[in-house]
Amino acid sequence: MNYPIIPSSGADFEREFTSAEKLDFSSISENGKAGAGSRQDRPHFRWVRGLPRLFGALTVLVGALVLLGWWGDIGSLRTILPGLASMKFNTALCFVLAGLALSFQQPSGASSVAGVGGWRRASLVGCGAIIAAMGLVNLAEHAFSWDLRIDQLFFRVAGTEALVAFPGRMSPATAFNFFLGGTALCLLGVRRGGRVIPWLALTVGLVAFLAVIGYLYGVHSLYAIQPFSSMAAHTAVLFLLVAAGLYLLCPDQTLLEMLLSGRPAGVLARHLLPTSLIMPVVFGWLRLKGQEAGWYDLSFGVALLTLSSVTIFLVLVVGCMRMIERADIERRKAEQINRQFAAIVASTDDTIISKTLDGVITSWNFGAEKMFGYSASEAVGHRIPLLIPEDRRDEEPMIIEKIRRGERVSHYETVRQRKDGSLVDVSVTISPIRNSAGKVVGASKIAREITDRKMAEGKLKASLKEIGDLKAALDEHAIVAITNPQGRITYVNDKFCAISKYGREELLGQDHRIINSSHPSKAFIRDLWSTITRGRVWHGEIKNKAKDGSFYWVDTTIVPFLDDTGKPRQYVAIRADITERKRAEETVRELNAELEQRVAERTAQLADANRELEAFSYSVSHDLRAPLRSVDGFSQAVMEDFGSQLPEEGQRYLRIIRLGAQKMGALVDDLLAFSRLGRQALSKHPVDMNRLVRATLEELGSPWPDRLVELRLNDLPPGRADPVLLKQVWTNLLSNALKYTRNRSPAVVEIGHKTEKGAMVYYVRDNGAGFDMRYADKLFGVFQRLHRMEDYEGTGVGLAIVQRVIHRHGGRVWAEAAPEQGAAFYFTIENQS
Repeated sequence: MNYPIIPSSGADFEREFTSAEKLDFSSISENGKAGAGSRQDRPHFRWVRGLPRLFGALTVLVGALVLLGWWGDIGSLRTILPGLASMKFNTALCFVLAGLALSFQQPSGASSVAGVGGWRRASLVGCGAIIAAMGLVNLAEHAFSWDLRIDQLFFRVAGTEALVAFPGRMSPATAFNFFLGGTALCLLGVRRGGRVIPWLALTVGLVAFLAVIGYLYGVHSLYAIQPFSSMAAHTAVLFLLVAAGLYLLCPDQTLLEMLLSGRPAGVLARHLLPTSLIMPVVFGWLRLKGQEAGWYDLSFGVALLTLSSVTIFLVLVVGCMRMIERADIERRKAEQINRQFAAIVASTDDTIISKTLDGVITSWNFGAEKMFGYSASEAVGHRIPLLIPEDRRDEEPMIIEKIRRGERVSHYETVRQRKDGSLVDVSVTISPIRNSAGKVVGASKIAREITDRKMAEGKLKASLKEIGDLKAALDEHAIVAITNPQGRITYVNDKFCAISKYGREELLGQDHRIINSSHPSKAFIRDLWSTITRGRVWHGEIKNKAKDGSFYWVDTTIVPFLDDTGKPRQYVAIRADITERKRAEETVRELNAELEQRVAERTAQLADANRELEAFSYSVSHDLRAPLRSVDGFSQAVMEDFGSQLPEEGQRYLRIIRLGAQKMGALVDDLLAFSRLGRQALSKHPVDMNRLVRATLEELGSPWPDRLVELRLNDLPPGRADPVLLKQVWTNLLSNALKYTRNRSPAVVEIGHKTEKGAMVYYVRDNGAGFDMRYADKLFGVFQRLHRMEDYEGTGVGLAIVQRVIHRHGGRVWAEAAPEQGAAFYFTIENQS
């Protein structure tokens, strides 16, 4: 049952619904079904739709039989009551035309006649014009005593009918009815006279009914006017059928609508009319026949008829009272239901709106106000496009067209516009509202906001797409299999089939023993299952066996998916083919073993060579020291003993010899010290850097007491190193700083530390001669110098010793400088905490 949207009050609803109630047989579909509506609001007699055609067909049939009677001279077909008037030939011909006109039409009101084709309208107008003209000509002949010689044009009348003045002419009553009926058919064809046609049809029916009563009661004056011919009995019956067909086809069917409706007036009329029309006729006929039979006299007959009529109408009144009382109870129940329904509609959060077929809003509940922001006074009376965005305006005509056809639009998702201009996603269900005749007169709309659902659907679609993309990517680059808790394979991707060389049908339903290579030990497999059955992820490398017997390695991750109880419901195994990597690793292991063997051999050879070199260096250095001391000593003795006897040039040569011997001795000492570093084992201890630097400075003393030197000693963090070797580093760096700042006044030497990339860095910075960074790669080489010997003395071994000591400690050393802008030397030591 489809309810219309209930407006603000029950009275408003009743006015809204009943104002559009007009009976229209077009609301009854071809299969005889009316539109949806309550049981009491549907037409009770759907078969009425076919009555005009039925009446037309009967009229054509009887008229054709009468024409056959005239052509075949069959008297029983011309008259059904011997000795009485017959149906004239032209009368039968007019009935055939009238019956054909009725048979061709769709049985409904204005909409039906308007909807028929042009040939049907032409049949109405043509047949109606012929019939009306025939009736009018006959009436003129009777009124003005004309004889247009059409009465016996086809056949001449014989027998008793020849005694009348014009035996072949239809009676005045018949001509009058044909004139009215033909006029009504013309008006139907031209779609005019909607209010006149019912009265024309009723007049035709009343004249025919009088003739039938006349025949029934034997009252000749009711069907005959002397000296003219009488209306035949079957002529009167056919006029009743034509009148009924005309009434059912006329546009204005107010009375018939009331009669066929489910409202109390229609129900009451259907109970009263048969009794009111039939019973008085029957009782009048019985009363007349009883008096003619001599059962009672006139007075008794009238009294009996009066008593019978009173009794009948008393029974009808009592029956109608009970029926009206029951209808009133049902009406009150319906009103209560409507009020309850109205309260539900008014208070629900769902949007409920009703509108006409023109799109005018007729009701507006609280849910609509809440969703769209318009109050009922702002919305009711306005057109529904008020709520439709510009780009959605084409939806409404499509929806209205479906509603006109009686279709329901369910769960239609669209976008609507609020009062503030914002858009809202809605799901709409639209149902047709029908009147009591089943005609669609409006639409009810129930809307629900689905913005959250749309957002959730959007997120779900995005998630599903992302999952699909991930699955596609996973299937593209990984070997995937899914097993149930019992270890049976339920899914494999193409890569699994490709690497295992099994078909998908061969794998599904099997367990992983089908690819077992017997390489993993039983303990390995037990550990795997123990891990995943506890709901934990397992990762490892497994060697499997393909269908053709070849082996392959896979890096495998098995992820258990748990159910609500925390137990695994399936296992997803993701594998990567690492066969080539395993082969490469095996090759690398073999090469590494071979390389390690060769390195060990070369290391041993190098160690032997180093030991021999160190021994040789030590021996050479030691052996060179004695001759150098002799050269220096004898040169000094010659200078002391015979210096005065030698000329100045000879003395200068001796000084040069002695200086060369001393430099050679220093060079040998430095070389000896450098070679000794390779043999000396490291002995690391915590070192107080502040104390070590101060001790180094005290030992260096002041070789140039006339110089102005500014020492900037910052607090140094402790470190862990070999104190003896580290002291040599500080000694060499500080000696260099003091040496290369001899031409600066004041000379500035800064000692400090900094942190670089998490490592402790110590530095010695000066403002001395500096050097070009292009030659920095030579700085820490043995015997490498960046300055001339005449400018700065030295053997070129000091910084090489610094680098070797720092490297043995696992640190690094570097320098930064610019010519004539000073230099800075940095070094780190390993584990300086």
